[in-house]
Amino acid sequence: MVQTGITILGTGGDSQVVGRQARASGGFVITTHQSQIHVDPGPGALIQLAKNEMHPRATTAVVLSHQHANHATEAAAIIGVMTHNGMDRRGVLISNTVDDCMVPAFHRLLTEKTTALQPGSRIAVSDVEIQAVKAKHYDSNAVGYLFQTPEYILGYTSDTVYTDEIADQFKSVNILIINCTHPQGVHEGDHLNIDDCIKMLSRVKPQLAIITHFGAKMLNSDPLAQARVIQHATKVQVVAAKDGLHIAPAAYDAKKKQQTLKGF
Repeated sequence: MVQTGITILGTGGDSQVVGRQARASGGFVITTHQSQIHVDPGPGALIQLAKNEMHPRATTAVVLSHQHANHATEAAAIIGVMTHNGMDRRGVLISNTVDDCMVPAFHRLLTEKTTALQPGSRIAVSDVEIQAVKAKHYDSNAVGYLFQTPEYILGYTSDTVYTDEIADQFKSVNILIINCTHPQGVHEGDHLNIDDCIKMLSRVKPQLAIITHFGAKMLNSDPLAQARVIQHATKVQVVAAKDGLHIAPAAYDAKKKQQTLKGF
């Protein structure tokens, strides 16, 4: 039987953490009864799939939020396994741009469909509807995503700065994955910190928030302690992700919030 839910394959964020593999950097996987969607497969994604007893051959879609190595390094490798290197042309590559510098043209041709989503556009992959939303990052084409599954609505911020507009895109979600790279009081680059997470969750109020994509300073500050700071300030249930964390969807039924993404 398929174990449905969300599996975090890696929680590493900045180049120091990813470079030392102090935390893994394999992205995360959404599994439903019909789909296995791999989001932002960075370095070590294949190894992390094996560790979590998941097979890349079962992948139905590879989804990239932007073209940085720690988010997309192993996308081509997963596509190769998913399609038997083109012998079985199947699956979808969803990206933020048609110029996929991290996925060679050869591998893009192996999939059944390759598409670039801009904020507001969407695509259906089996039983999951995927919609791109705005993000603001070094990669000017970067996007976040909303995933409407049969059981819950998942939001993913990707790498971004905070704005009220960006936060408001996630008001329909049951579960929100936040790339929270820095601890409270640290502002470095186009990444969220704990203060930004507090502002975001105060507006969005999901049933569950998962913080991940930790930088070195975040690890030194203890992500669990930082998650408690967010939860105390927002009264939202917050989990500091660990490599291999699996979230079962049963407790976060989409019926408790907006059923579709049609309001966007």
